[in-house]
Amino acid sequence: MAKNPGTELRTKAPAAKPAARRVALAFPTRLGHLHSIVRGIMDYAQQHGNWIFTTSGEAHDLSVRALNRWRGNGVITLLDTEAEARAARRLKVPVVTFVGTLRKPGIPRVMRDQPAIGRMAAEHLLARGFRNFGYYGVKEVGYSIDRGEAFANRLKEHYLSFSHYLSPNMFDRRHPWDDEMDALCRWIRKLPMPIGIFTANDARGRMVADACKMVGRHVPEEVGIIGVDNSQLDCEFGSPKLTTIACEWHLVGFETAKLLDSLMCGDPPPEKDLLISPSGVIARESTDVMIADHPAVAKAIAFTRAHLSERFGVKSLVAAAGVSRRYLETSFARSLGRTPSQYLMGARVETAKALLEKRGLTFSRIARECGFSDLRQFRRVFTRLEKETPSQYRARRRSINGKEESPAPAAF
Repeated sequence: MAKNPGTELRTKAPAAKPAARRVALAFPTRLGHLHSIVRGIMDYAQQHGNWIFTTSGEAHDLSVRALNRWRGNGVITLLDTEAEARAARRLKVPVVTFVGTLRKPGIPRVMRDQPAIGRMAAEHLLARGFRNFGYYGVKEVGYSIDRGEAFANRLKEHYLSFSHYLSPNMFDRRHPWDDEMDALCRWIRKLPMPIGIFTANDARGRMVADACKMVGRHVPEEVGIIGVDNSQLDCEFGSPKLTTIACEWHLVGFETAKLLDSLMCGDPPPEKDLLISPSGVIARESTDVMIADHPAVAKAIAFTRAHLSERFGVKSLVAAAGVSRRYLETSFARSLGRTPSQYLMGARVETAKALLEKRGLTFSRIARECGFSDLRQFRRVFTRLEKETPSQYRARRRSINGKEESPAPAAF
C-alpha cells in the first residue's frame, strides 16, 4: 500500500534545535539607533541560532567590565575607552563590537565605513557648489578622526582646503556645554562665507545650526551643514532640518551577530574590521542651496529651481543666462566642475529621490513632476546617476525608514 505523502510529512520528527548559547549585550541605552541595532541582532539570532540574552535588567546599562566572572558563550559590547577594551580582551569568550570610538580596539568589529562617510559628505557639499569647507569633529575619537581625514583628502583632490575645529566629547561632564557653544560661535565668525560644514554626527550638526543663529549666519545660504546618523531628534526637530548621511543600522546589528556566531563556532577572527557602507545622503533644508560664483551660472540655477517640473534642456538655461552656450559651459565647469546638462539632470534626480520617499506617488507622476520627458528617460538617468533603479531606491529607503525608530543621538 502506498504511503500517504501528507501523513508522512506530518509525522516526520522536527529538526533538532542548535544548542542554546548565552550572549551578553553589554551596551548602554544612550546608544543611538539602539532599537534598530538590537532588532538586527535579534533577527539573526532567531534565524540562525538559539541564543539566550544577558542584559542588566531594568538598568539596561551592562558594562563589559562586569562580565569578568560571567559564564556565557559570547559578548556584543560597546567600547568607549581603552580600559573597556582591555577588559574585553581579557574575557575567555568571543567578544565583538560595532562602534568606532577607538581606532584599534583589539577585538573583532563590524563598523560603518568611516572613510566612505567622509568622502560622501565632501561630494555632497561640492555638488552644492561650495568652495569653502569646514569640519566640526570630536577630539581623540576614532570615527571622528577617520571621517575628518577622508573629508579632507577628498577636498585635496580638488585642490581645496578646509578649516577644522575639534572639541571634547560632550559626554565629558568636566567640559561645560555653554563653553563649547561660545567657542563654536567664535570659530564660525572667522570662517569665509559661503561655506559647507561637515559635522562628525548629527548632534554636532544641530549645534552648528544653533551657533549660526547666535552669530547671524544664514543656513544654508551662507553655511551649508551635513551631519551623520539620521537622528530624528537632531535632524527633524529643529530649524532648519538637517541634511545627513544615513546607515542601515539593522544591518549593523545583523552582521555583528553573524560575526559573533562565527567566532563562537570556532572560526578565526577576521584580520580587518568588517565595514558597512553608508546608505546615502538624506538631503534636507540645511544644504538646500546651490552656490555659484558666476552671474551666468547663478541665473541658470535660479531658472532651474523655478521651472524644474517643466520640460526644458540646456538651450533654456542658455537663454535664461543671456550668454552663449560655450560661455555657459565654460562658466559651469569653472564654478561647479560640471556641465550645464550634468547639473540639470542631477537636480532632477535629487528632486525625484525626495519624491520617492513619499507614499502614493507613481513613477510616472514623479517623472512628470521632475521634468523628465517620459518614464523611460527618468529610469535611464536615475539609474546612471544613482547606480540603482527608482524602484530599487524606493524599496531600499522604505526598508531603512521602516527599521529606524530611535530618536537618540548616536555615539559612534
